[in-house]
Amino acid sequence: MDHKDCIIEVVYICTGDYSKYAPQFVESLKFFFPGYRKVLRIISDRCDELVGFHDDDVIITTLTKKPNMIFPCVPIHKFSWVKEMLDCTADYVFYFDADTIFREKVGYNWEHILDLMDKSLILLSKHPCYLLTDEESLKAWLYGFYIDNPTKDPQYASYIASDEYVYVITSFFAANKRIMGEFCEKVISLQLEDMTRRKSYYIPKFIDENYVNMLLDKTMRGEYTGFDFYVGEFNVLYHGEGIPMASNFGTGTYDTDSAFMFQKNMKNYKTNQR
Repeated sequence: MDHKDCIIEVVYICTGDYSKYAPQFVESLKFFFPGYRKVLRIISDRCDELVGFHDDDVIITTLTKKPNMIFPCVPIHKFSWVKEMLDCTADYVFYFDADTIFREKVGYNWEHILDLMDKSLILLSKHPCYLLTDEESLKAWLYGFYIDNPTKDPQYASYIASDEYVYVITSFFAANKRIMGEFCEKVISLQLEDMTRRKSYYIPKFIDENYVNMLLDKTMRGEYTGFDFYVGEFNVLYHGEGIPMASNFGTGTYDTDSAFMFQKNMKNYKTNQR
């Protein structure tokens, strides 16, 4: 199926100090689905200078003002903000965190990615921790995350039963417009389920990731059938503290047809968000 007439919506959150990445992100959009019509929705307390940006592919850029808030308030609001931004004219929706930049790469099968979304699949990406080449370091990262963490308590909506699972990051997720709306609604309902408990109010360590990983884990174990997920290795170039640059993950199955290249700086400004 040829998708050249479709509209791809890109939702991008960059509040506070993270707004410094916005110009680079916007400039690099020329490497993301080149030749396809894109609508860019920026969510920020700044970035006024980017309103109205357009080029051969980006047909419109809008800015929705949201306040800069201390961590973890922005991750708490992420899915509700994405749902709020869903464009009635868009066919497909891609979400990206602020510190993302697309890299030039020739030969991507962009149609294949949209074909996956036509099948109502939610596209997710493995966490960059999988770039760690030392197996013990990887295990320590994955399992250390849950030490003394209520996420391992079955009374919470974010409870993950498996000891071994594929951990995904929510700095990127994508789906067709209908599925994206339903997906956001589901995550929001799970967040509220934990946050409104009278005696055991709970916010997971990574509130924008825990619930997505829980849904993925339950889906992989056949306990949940609400959505179908496609976990790819989309973060082909990733640069983070303690994580080396790599051309690909080097683990598992590498699907070159559905990989696009983007890089995250992984600088942490949480303590500066006041």
